[in-house]
This record gives sequence, structure tokens and C-alpha cells, in this order.
Amino acid sequence: MIMPIMRFDRSQSRAIDHFTGPSLILAGPGSGKTTVITHRIINLIQKYHVPPEKILVATFSKAAASEMEERFLSERKKRRTEVTHPVFGTFHGIFYSFLTSIPGFHAGRIVSDAQKNEILQTALGMAGIRREDALLMQSLSGELNRVKSDLFPDEVFVPSSVPPATFWQIFEIYEQSLAEQDMLDFDDILQKTYELLSHRPDVLTQLQDLFSFFLIDEFQDVSRLQYEIIKLLSSRERNLFAVGDDDQAIYSFRGASSGIMKQFLNDHPDAEKIILHVNYRSVQPIMAASLKVISANKDRFRKNIRCYHAEAVPSAFQLSRFPSSKEEMASICDRIQEHLKQGIPSNQIAILSRSSLDHAFIRDQLLEQKISVRGSNPLRERIRKDLLKDLSCYMRTASGNCSRKDLLQIINRPSRFISRKAFDGVPENSSEWLQTVAKYYAGNPVMEKRIEELERHLLFLGECAPYAAISYIWNAIGYRDYIRVYCMEHRQNYADYEQAFSDILEGSKKMASFRQWEEWQREMTEQSGITASSSEGVSVMTMHASKGLEYDVVFLPGLNEGRMPHKKAVTGEAIREERRLLYVAMTRAKKHLYLSFVENYRSKKATPSRFLDCFFQ
Repeated sequence: MIMPIMRFDRSQSRAIDHFTGPSLILAGPGSGKTTVITHRIINLIQKYHVPPEKILVATFSKAAASEMEERFLSERKKRRTEVTHPVFGTFHGIFYSFLTSIPGFHAGRIVSDAQKNEILQTALGMAGIRREDALLMQSLSGELNRVKSDLFPDEVFVPSSVPPATFWQIFEIYEQSLAEQDMLDFDDILQKTYELLSHRPDVLTQLQDLFSFFLIDEFQDVSRLQYEIIKLLSSRERNLFAVGDDDQAIYSFRGASSGIMKQFLNDHPDAEKIILHVNYRSVQPIMAASLKVISANKDRFRKNIRCYHAEAVPSAFQLSRFPSSKEEMASICDRIQEHLKQGIPSNQIAILSRSSLDHAFIRDQLLEQKISVRGSNPLRERIRKDLLKDLSCYMRTASGNCSRKDLLQIINRPSRFISRKAFDGVPENSSEWLQTVAKYYAGNPVMEKRIEELERHLLFLGECAPYAAISYIWNAIGYRDYIRVYCMEHRQNYADYEQAFSDILEGSKKMASFRQWEEWQREMTEQSGITASSSEGVSVMTMHASKGLEYDVVFLPGLNEGRMPHKKAVTGEAIREERRLLYVAMTRAKKHLYLSFVENYRSKKATPSRFLDCFFQ
């Protein structure tokens, strides 16, 4: 039985019914691209009698590949057809299976993230860089990916993570370490596949005999190297069906090439170009606002996108200004409560930010208002808990209401070289502990000085409100230095600790006493313990992480210069990608979209994002 296609719109039907030759499908947000891919596969099999095993479907994540496979199996079941299976998978998974299937070719083991991190740490040390900086590691790793996946010659690529000479030294050490341990990273998989297909015509012919139809999802995220491999594989029969949206190209840091879709048309001038121009997700005001933002990017495919839900929806899109992040989040919490009362499930509400550094503050504000949160970060929760424990112990010690356990927790944070034996004579809950410790070190001028200094610190803390006390512990007592050393020794990201501390400090501003602050942080800890399960609660995530998802209600706070676009986006292409990222985030919303910016951010004057200019004209 041939699949009926009359239930699809005209552009979807054209794409589904496409048979042979190259085709570029420009699939805007909410246009049903996964449905189109799934039904085209069914159509190839049932209408055009293509053997299923001749079809290869590639995408970027295991989740996306699994979703397409499940959709295909569901449609196949509906039609009660017993057919063999197309190949669904990620680029790296498919290509690695190619490498391991070639007789006599040794692929090597795939390096894990932990192993890669360790190799890079060693390479940094050998290059004379001793900083244990996770942000540096992330930037460096991304630049290594770009060099290897985009086929950049050495003299063209200019790194920004470290000086060029240092970068190429690290690159050489990294490559040598992988070779010595017989390991491949993901980019090596691509390189080796490309080299194999380029230099072994017999292998290329073997794979071309296996597959004759190629469907590529999220084509805008393809790197140059991935594209060259797909071009080789499809070069004989040219049945390459590429689905993507240049307006959603947001992964240059992973090696994706934003111009890849135009390159496709240059390489395949006879390709059929189909625009999926109906948005089935968002109501008209949301789509209109999103198109206003993205239309400022000039080097893009023009798409006349219209909404399936074309009716006017009151207050579907709102742009707001707030004095500070505190007032901004208070308004967001109020609106969330309103939507919950209206019957919108909490798991259909999302708050999306440009950076994950804002998440702890956002979650705290939600939890204070008894709003459950979905998908909290266990690592950040642990860091927050550890910092709160130390700060509480310091403040209880300063108040004279501490236990022996409190003392031992903070006495060497930072290190004062005070031995646990000095506390042997100190009873539980004793306020005389300082005298006992001082007596233990009597006659040792260095230790006597340290104990006197600690006593002065504690006396000062005892007179401070929580905000001043926490700031004093961090800066004057030296707790920040202790955390820096701890992060270096335990290979932790210091920026995570610094951000968590900043959030704790911000939350302490309104507390008048230590008792009030301790009650507040205990309540917050208890509430974080009842954070919603994965199927419930408001989602708090980055704009990047929201790609492919959709929600009834979406909030985009903090749309200020330096945050969106990010302060590190300085080139024209980087700014265009930031604009695409905002477009992706806006188009996650189905019924309500709230954009906002603040006048002051972290005690500094802030200006609205340039991407909002289109709403002020």
C-alpha cells in the first residue's frame, strides 16, 4: 500500500515524495522535519521499492537517531509491513562502524572525555601552562575540534584559547599521546574515514554498493569534514537528501560550518530546493517576533514562513524591562504561578539563558516561591551545599554557638596548620576552645600569631550582618584562596565555585541576622531536595540545550549586551550566530513567549541587547 500524503501540506508532500537526485530541505522551526524524514523513508520503501537496508539516515545525537528510528518503526507497524531495517545512527557511530568493518584496517579505541581531559591537562603542563581552568579546557578542546574537523591548514587557523605557538605545541603533544595509547578522538574517526574513502577506491565502492540513499538531519550543523565524507559516499548515485535550517546554525564551537547549506547548492546546482514554510508549533505573535529578530541576519536563505495557528492570541509575546535581575525573576515567578493556575503543566514551562552561570540564581528564586524545578545540576547543587556548610560553620563559630565538628570543619580552611590534637581537650559545644588551642601552641610564635589573627577575624565576623560576614570570609580570611587551591588539586572548575558563592552572597543581602540567614539556607537546601523529577517541574537550561525542544511557555531573561550577544562574540559571524541562537530560543515557545532585560546587572548599568532593537523602532 502506498502511503497517502494528502494530510501533509504542499511543501511537506513534495519533500516526502522526492525520489532520486540531490535535494535540500529548508526546514524552519516547528515545520515537521522529523515527520518528513520518517515518511520519506516509508515512501522510498513502499512507493519506490527501495530496499530498506540501502537507506542510511545520519544525525548528530543518539537521542535524535533513536527518535527517528522509533517513528519509522511506529509507521511501519501501522502499515503492518514486515521489512528490513534502514541504518539509523550518528555520524561518528556510523563512520566508526565503517572503520571497524574494513578487513586489515586497525581503528583503535575511542578516547573517553575523562581520558581526553587528562591528556590535555598534561599537554598544558608540558607547554608551561599550569592553570586548572575548565573554561580554558573547553575552549582549547573546541579549537582542536575545529582544526581537525574543518580541515584548516596550520597557517590559516588562529586560536584564541592560548597563543598560536603554544596551541600548536599542545596540538602536537595531544596527537602524539593519542597515537602512543592507540586511541582515537571523534575527529580522528572523521579524518580516518575521509582518508580511507579518498585513498581506497575499493572501500568507497564497497560502501556505495551497500547504500544508495542518504538522508541527513540537522544539516546546518555538519562540519566540512563530515560533508566531504557524505559527498564521497553519495557521489555515485547522488541521492543525497539534506534537511536543515541555516537560521538554526548555532554550533560553530563544535566545528559546524554555517555556510554548509549554500555550499551544498554550489556542489549540486541541480538540487531540488524545498522550503517547509508552515510553522505548526508557535502562535502567530511569537513567530512574527522571532522573524523580526532573525531577519537582521542578511546572509541567509529567505523563507516566507507562515503560522498554522494564525489566530491572534492576546499577550502571546511580551518584552519587558526591569530595574534588576531580582525584580525580573520576581515577575517571572508571578507569571509562572498564573500559568500554573490556568492549568499549564509545570513541565511545559521553561526559562532559557545564554549561560549556565545564571542557573543557580534562577533556581533559587523559583524554589523560594515554592515552584518546582526540573533538571537541576547535581554538580552545582553539591558545590552550593559544600560552600554553605563551610560558611555556616564559620558563622556559628563566630557566634560562639559552634560544635567540635564545626571547628574541625573550618579550622584549616584556609590552611593554618592547626593540628586536630590541639582540640583533644576541647569538650563538645565549648566556647573555650580558642584558649585550649592557644595553650597547645604556647611558645610557638608562628602559631600564636595565626591563632591571634583567627581570633580577630572571628570577633569581627560576630559583629557583621550575613552579607558582610560572607564577603569577609571569602576575601579577608582567605577562603577564596583555599577554594582556588582545592580546585587545582582536585581538577575542579573554579568558575563553578565562584559562581555558586556569588549566588549565595546575593541571596544573603536581605538577611538581617545569622539566625535568619541560616533558616533561609536550610529552607533552600530542603527545597532543592524536593526538586521535581525529570517528568515534572519548570525547566531551567541554556539556549543551546533547548535546541529541538518545545514548551507552552518560554521565558528569556537577561537579554542585555554582554550576555546576549555574549561578550566573547566579537566577529561579525559570531554576532550572527548569537542572533541565530536567540531565534532558536524564541521558537521553542508554543503559546507564550516572554523576553526581558534589566537596567542594572550585578551592580553595574546594563543596556538592552542589540537584538531587541527591532522592537524599539
